Order: sequence, then structure tokens, then C-alpha cells
Amino acid sequence: MLEHGIISHVNRTAAGLGCMPGQSVRHCAELMRAAVVPSAVPPSIADGARFVMRDVPGEPRLICADSVGMLQPDDAGQIAVTASHGALSGGRPDNVIPEGICAVFFSDAGGGMDGAGIARLADLDRKGVVAGTTSADSAPIGDSRALYRDGILSHVNGAAAQLGARVGMPLKEFVDLLIAASKR
Repeated sequence: MLEHGIISHVNRTAAGLGCMPGQSVRHCAELMRAAVVPSAVPPSIADGARFVMRDVPGEPRLICADSVGMLQPDDAGQIAVTASHGALSGGRPDNVIPEGICAVFFSDAGGGMDGAGIARLADLDRKGVVAGTTSADSAPIGDSRALYRDGILSHVNGAAAQLGARVGMPLKEFVDLLIAASKR
């Protein structure tokens, strides 16, 4: 990405440093690296938006978390919709998803270079975790409730496909299938 990436959008802070759409990622990164580092501590990610969308006895809870970092160890056995991308941090195997989670979903973030935005799916499949991504065109990254409500599956791993997930299916429909299957 550093070598070939092109900036498509910048926030106010990046614009203030001289970054702009159409610029190379390398040039924008150099501008950011030359900037003065803020002294204020950013807010904890735990303060972000996390919602229990469904909590019915005998069913897995449905959790929507606006960041994958907001998932917790006690989410094991539950279904989670995160508004994070499905990439692996630094390409390393996943160590963020709680062990024993029933299913987890992400945004595909538009795919990313060489499929980076969906790389986590294969790693989770090797661990037997049902996982998929929704198209960034169907729901905005960063809003987990929108992914659940409006997201259309763009990629699913083998574990998800075995349970009926298919590309083009609304995420909400597949979550309903998972919950129904848990009652059998």
C-alpha cells in the first residue's frame, strides 16, 4: 500500500497536514511523520459504541461493536457484528477475536490491496469460526448496527458457507439462520 496506494479521502487533521485525495500514500505518510505528535491521550476504545441487539434465553446474544477491539472474552458463544475491516493486523494470525465466539462479521472495507480487507476470514476458518464480511457499498464501515441492518455479505468463509451463508445475502438474514440453527 505504501508503494502503490492512492489516498481517496482525508479527515480534517490529515488535510491540515497537507494530505489530500489523489496523493500517494507514501507522500501523505511522510507529511504525517513530519507532524508534531499530539500530547493528549486518545480516548479508550472501550468507550466506543457497543450494543446488545438481541438477548433471548437459549439463543446466542447478538452483539454489535463499532470496533473489533471492543469484543470481550465473555463474548464466547455469541454472534458479533463489528464495524471494523476484516484485515489481519500486520498480516499476523488473529489474536483479537475471543476464543469460542459463535460467529463474527466485519466490513470488507472495499477489499483493500490484495484482499487485505478480508484476510481475517481464512484465519478464522482454520479455527472453525463462522465469519464473513459485508460490502462497504451496502453499509458504512464504523457503524456496526448499519452493517447488521443493511449489510450484504460480500465474502464468507467455509464455516459460514456450510451453515448457509452466501455472497449477496443480507447479513441480517444469515444471522437469523444462525440463531434458528442454535435452537435445534
